[in-house]
Amino acid sequence: MGESKIDKKDILAIGSKELAYLGDSVYEVNIRKRLIRLGIRGVKDLNKMSMNYVSALYQADIFSYLKEFLTQEELKVAKRGRNTKIKHASKSVNIATYRLATALECVFGYLYMLSDIERIDFLMDKVFEYKLKEVE
Repeated sequence: MGESKIDKKDILAIGSKELAYLGDSVYEVNIRKRLIRLGIRGVKDLNKMSMNYVSALYQADIFSYLKEFLTQEELKVAKRGRNTKIKHASKSVNIATYRLATALECVFGYLYMLSDIERIDFLMDKVFEYKLKEVE
């Protein structure tokens, strides 16, 4: 059974926590896919490498970088995500960092719900460009 097309208005009505929930997995699967395409082999090495991209600390950092590439609509979605009430964050990061990571996840959840794979790929290119700048 196929999924019916959802319009932008309906997507914007989805809660930030739900968009972040979905966006977290969209972001992570895209990281994993790209690491495999880069030739990283072995689950242990893949997990180790992916942790460099999927931690809340890194997601907050990358969100700050990606902001300049986001559309106005994406920035609105990110702002909603950043302002979501969070009762607790990870023990390893503070609430402010966790909120920025949530903003990033919301953007990826929103784009996935729009079926905008091209835009997801563009932003993932930027994620990997940023990571390469870090090691240079």
